[in-house]
Amino acid sequence: MDIVGIILVGMAFLTMLTGGVLMLIATFRVNILWGLGSLFFPIVGLLFLCMHWDKARLPFLINLSGIALLVLGCILSPAIMNHRSSDRLSRHPGYFASESLSQKNQQIVSNMESVQRVVTQYAGTHGGRFPVKVDELKEFFPGGQKGLPNPCNGKLEYPVPGGSTDLEATRSSAATKNMIPGSIEYNLLPDLATYVIVGGGEDGKGLRVLSNK
Repeated sequence: MDIVGIILVGMAFLTMLTGGVLMLIATFRVNILWGLGSLFFPIVGLLFLCMHWDKARLPFLINLSGIALLVLGCILSPAIMNHRSSDRLSRHPGYFASESLSQKNQQIVSNMESVQRVVTQYAGTHGGRFPVKVDELKEFFPGGQKGLPNPCNGKLEYPVPGGSTDLEATRSSAATKNMIPGSIEYNLLPDLATYVIVGGGEDGKGLRVLSNK
């Protein structure tokens, strides 16, 4: 479906380009002022459409069909719709797409996200303040569970204190950071407004960094 979607998106852009060129030609045929206005001010093109429907109808319908192809292409190829957000995230050092992770690493990432939810819940009941110490989080774990299952050793474990002092430095060094496989570090940065959660991958290196910023 992705290939079909990409083809449809390509056709959509060509169709909309064709419609745009035909609309521009139509405006210049009526009057050079209409043409220049439409070229530099989109609102003029809309006025032309309303006032000269007989001449603008065909270009408008071609543009409309291009939009329909674009929507259909994006539906058939979700990767296109998600590309920008995925690309932005993947530029952060320490980020790895979940689908590329092993089963154990996926569980570690899931545990990290659980810790992040617990931190958010804590902040919600403490006036937006994040916990300074890991021990403050323990009572907020759902169901009174004694930590989260570490997929690398099968034990229930709470997050452990981390040593991060700078968010960007933590992100850039995550992939080379030595950690206990499956462990999760949490700490509040010196500004008391930014927290950092780092997960240890099954290879003993930093897997991913989560933060509120």
